[in-house]
Amino acid sequence: MSCVMNCSEYGLSPSNATSAKAAHLNPDLAPESVVILFIIYALAIISGSLGNSLVMIAVFKSETLRSIPDFIISSLAFSDFTVCFVCLPLSIHKVTSHSSSLDIARKFIGHCSLTTSVTNMFAVTVDRVTAIRFPLKYPSIMTIRTASSAIGVIWLISLTFGALYAREIISRFVLHYYCIILMFNTFGMYAYIFFIAKRH
Repeated sequence: MSCVMNCSEYGLSPSNATSAKAAHLNPDLAPESVVILFIIYALAIISGSLGNSLVMIAVFKSETLRSIPDFIISSLAFSDFTVCFVCLPLSIHKVTSHSSSLDIARKFIGHCSLTTSVTNMFAVTVDRVTAIRFPLKYPSIMTIRTASSAIGVIWLISLTFGALYAREIISRFVLHYYCIILMFNTFGMYAYIFFIAKRH
């Protein structure tokens, strides 16, 4: 009764009040679309968090999985884990509530993780090309110290890009161009690896 009176007070019928509440959740999406997106996000959160956690645990527990590429892959797994465990729940919050209160955190974590993932994949490819191109010098070039420094630089670059984008100091196109350039270089180096493998 009080709900009806309150609705009448503001010129809304109960059915219109329900519609207004649904619109407050997300005026751009139908309720069915919100449910479907929620299910997709939930599955991605569970599978992505579990899968990347297993990768990090395997590298941490197994001594045979502590080579230079494995350390970089574990850094890649951690960045993907942050996307699944932190960024996707923030995206669910935005979709279901249409609230922008956590947009800065979502933009920072999402784009920081994107930059980290692409840069880590580039670093793994550089490691493989170095092993093929300089097999005798590889142990002295790619050491634990080198890998640790590379991972530190990767995260420093990614955190900087994420912070600048979250505060809207730089455009998202700057991040996209950075990622596209690294991806093209990664594909080019994999083509080189394929060529060398085919020749041998």
